[in-house]
Amino acid sequence: DLNIPMVFALEDCFRNPFNPTTNITYHIAEHAKVDIDVYNMNGQRVESLYSGLRNPGVYTLSWNASGATSGMYIIQMTSGSFVKTQKVMLLK
Repeated sequence: DLNIPMVFALEDCFRNPFNPTTNITYHIAEHAKVDIDVYNMNGQRVESLYSGLRNPGVYTLSWNASGATSGMYIIQMTSGSFVKTQKVMLLK
């Protein structure tokens, strides 16, 4: 199937800067456990957006940050040895 990604990837978040939601698109190359978390600039996890098994494919999820304060956040995708981060700016 040509639609199955060859590599794990975390795309640039869309809208960035954002208020209050941004979309996070990520690629899964093989059946794997995936964690997508949001961290503040102090390295504290503020929200878990997804944690579980995923089949190969491309997925998009939204982060609604209406309960968060303005500032820079880090979206982190982890799957096995793959770790990728993306900075996003929440402007209220």
